[in-house]
Amino acid sequence: MRGFGAGMGLALLLAGLLVGPARPGFAQLAPEMPGSITAYCGGGVTGGGGGTRITSDGELVRLDRARSGAPQTLTLLGNDIQAYRRWKTTLDEAGFTRMTDLRPGNLSCSLTQEVRGRLFGLAWPGAAPPSRIPEPVRRVFLELRARGD
Repeated sequence: MRGFGAGMGLALLLAGLLVGPARPGFAQLAPEMPGSITAYCGGGVTGGGGGTRITSDGELVRLDRARSGAPQTLTLLGNDIQAYRRWKTTLDEAGFTRMTDLRPGNLSCSLTQEVRGRLFGLAWPGAAPPSRIPEPVRRVFLELRARGD
């Protein structure tokens, strides 16, 4: 599996989702923490978006951006190390880092995971993860997003 490539980086840049300088081969919102898992949706007319990130120590953070170019706000939501361990195990067992389904649209959602300095992820148009993504991975996205609502 490759990390987010130039095509995905360009798509996210055009959607107005990048913050700060992007490292080569990575699309990023706010600086990734080692081991973090992020569920995010954004783009559309305003280029804004939002999502939820959980770090490897279980810290839950809501990510919000009102519009393209606006600063991203981070809101600490609490800590749930058990959820992190469960979601990480689910992604590991599903082979998430070997998945390569990057099909962003005007309004895109994504699930990403940082593993040893590389960002792996899936992206799709619209809010709901499509059925072509394995059910356990769709469940991680939906559960993580719900934690930020």
